[in-house]
Amino acid sequence: MVRPGLIFCALYAWNASTGGRFLAPYLRRSLPDSSSIGAIISCQMMITSILGGSGGRLADKWERKNPYRGRLNVMRLGIFLGMCVSLLEGIGNYSLLSSSSSTTSNIGSLEILGGCISFWWNLLLRSGYSISVAFTGPVIDGLVLSHLKNEGNNHSTDGYGRERLHGAIWWGVSNIVIGIACDHLGFDMALFVMILLTSLICFIALSVYESSVVEQYQRSIQQRQQQQQLDENHNGELTMLLADDCRFKFDNMDSVTHKKGEEVEVRPIDSEEVEVVEQSLWVLLVLVISTPRRASFLLSFFLLNIGMAVVENLIFLFYASTLGSSQTMCGLSVLSTILLEIPIFYASPWLLKTIGPRMLLGFACLAYILRTIGYILVPRMGFIVLSLDLLHGISYACSQTAGVEFMARIIPDSYEASGQGLLLLIRGLGATLGLLSGGMIEDALGGRGLYGFLCGIVSFGLAVLVFTSC
Repeated sequence: MVRPGLIFCALYAWNASTGGRFLAPYLRRSLPDSSSIGAIISCQMMITSILGGSGGRLADKWERKNPYRGRLNVMRLGIFLGMCVSLLEGIGNYSLLSSSSSTTSNIGSLEILGGCISFWWNLLLRSGYSISVAFTGPVIDGLVLSHLKNEGNNHSTDGYGRERLHGAIWWGVSNIVIGIACDHLGFDMALFVMILLTSLICFIALSVYESSVVEQYQRSIQQRQQQQQLDENHNGELTMLLADDCRFKFDNMDSVTHKKGEEVEVRPIDSEEVEVVEQSLWVLLVLVISTPRRASFLLSFFLLNIGMAVVENLIFLFYASTLGSSQTMCGLSVLSTILLEIPIFYASPWLLKTIGPRMLLGFACLAYILRTIGYILVPRMGFIVLSLDLLHGISYACSQTAGVEFMARIIPDSYEASGQGLLLLIRGLGATLGLLSGGMIEDALGGRGLYGFLCGIVSFGLAVLVFTSC
């Protein structure tokens, strides 16, 4: 049977091409400052976080109506939308840059006008792209958790990290390929080819996975039907008649029955009862902050994602402007970040059983603090920076595993994607705040000042986590 790791491979290669770390240097060509870039990416994150819960709920709803296909269809919709938006954004940016470079008169005013048009164009397209992320990010996590439960795992998150590590590998490989391609082919051609290629790979991976799980599902149905037929033959003709009669009545019931004395009152299902299920996201939100320990975990997770968002989206600007890095070295730095992600994701079942999600989140915060201190002190791009990037693997893998585990322990069954959508909401709000303020802080204080500020923010979150764990 095909594993969900196949989808992780394709999806994270697609993420690297459509909205990964090269997005900031790509936007830098037409936008003059980090504040504009941070505002665009923060808007994308904000919309994704708002719609993440809706994307998860839609996937769960489609899955209940069409088992083993509903979530996959939502992901197909998201990937197709993201591909179209990314290609349209690239065509528009190429046209704007070509028209501005071919004009020689009134250069100053045209640069201002072109920058303004470029800002609003990218803001519009990045907002559209955020919808595709809401239809893929929480859905793949919910799909993996559901897959593991169907395999009989009592604790479905035990195998999540091992599935997720496939995405980490292909995230790193894709970024190296993109970096080399950008240095040799230019941003426009490199990203155009990678977007088309990785989108095609995603559609193929989803189809292969679907055919595998549907075949397994149909085989299990046939086995249950055969077993049921054997049981009916064994119990005799009278038992079969009674079973068929009960099954007919049950299949044709559209109501809820309540017994009153000797009589049975048949009451149609009220539409408000269905609405309660649809609005259960608010119940889930109350559930995850119902105790001080849960609330402190989410606060620390939120503050860490403020810092993580800046590192994941604006770090290449720091590498290029302050440390003098090439795009190939930027891509190589991503490979460095996943070297520790892979063993952590693989060992995640043991880590969760041994130290639990709170301790994992604490290690994630500590690794981020040490990394930002290094950025403040490092003089130029080189081996030291690649060594510091190893700490990102600890921060990301530990926080991702801890967050998924924390939510999976609280959220009831059949709402896996909804729970992960809520986690995406919290992560997205932190990312939005971090990027919106991070661009302005970098313009005002420089890259080293920005990472000093983020070091303090994450340190406060770690202190709150430790205090409430005592």
